[in-house]
Amino acid sequence: MLVSQFELLLNKNQFPKPSALPVPLPEELEQLSREVIQGYFLTISNLSNTDISLVISFRVVSDPDERRFNAGNVTAVFDIDGQNQILSFTPPGTPRRRNYTIDLPAKDTGLLIVQPNPELITNPRREIEIRGFVNVSLQSNDNGEETNILLNPEHRGTFYKRSDSTPPTFDQLDQIVYSLPTPNGGSKFSF
Repeated sequence: MLVSQFELLLNKNQFPKPSALPVPLPEELEQLSREVIQGYFLTISNLSNTDISLVISFRVVSDPDERRFNAGNVTAVFDIDGQNQILSFTPPGTPRRRNYTIDLPAKDTGLLIVQPNPELITNPRREIEIRGFVNVSLQSNDNGEETNILLNPEHRGTFYKRSDSTPPTFDQLDQIVYSLPTPNGGSKFSF
């Protein structure tokens, strides 16, 4: 079931590269330009009285050779009650998909975070830009009855200014958070 689109960014400039612009960027604006790390956050609430297992599938459309969305470039964490669980890909089954399987107890809420690996932020030549769609499917539940969940997708990004020093320093931090639309216009999904 389609949930939303996604976009993962790392070390991407806030403004397009000067060569991509029809006119030069004024120097005053160039001084304001910052880089960003942006991840996909999905809050998942299990409304049912039974434990469930979900497969969250990322279908990548901007990475045709499938080199960027890999375990070295992308980190996935699922958090319930402060227990940050690092996730690994489960067998995708189809090309250009990266699947994560999560278990969510009855009447509980968790947060899935999928973002570029923060360790790569100190490498200014390493840019990541990955886009696609997120789907969710029910792998199992304990009683076989209809399962209702709430899904709230959003992007969260941190803007920073990197110094030219070695090692680099970072300042002018700022953050942005915005909710993503779902196909049904709401947050309740049923299986």
